[in-house]
Amino acid sequence: MCLAVFGRVMVVEGTDVSASATVDMGGSLRRVSLAMLDGVEPGMWVTVHSGYALSILPEEEALSLAAITDELEAG
Repeated sequence: MCLAVFGRVMVVEGTDVSASATVDMGGSLRRVSLAMLDGVEPGMWVTVHSGYALSILPEEEALSLAAITDELEAG
């Protein structure tokens, strides 16, 4: 089973297949590849698996997921 996590894009570097982003995943900053996505900009939410951004999440969906995650972590 594969698990993708989500986070908010803080910084984008590069413009081609070597583009990468710094993504905030619950307070942990990670560098991820943007090779599989076009048009990613700071402030957008993305799903990430194995160091690659796989999809762009609408902000409403990302905030809903964040609330659910916070609730689960709180017990």
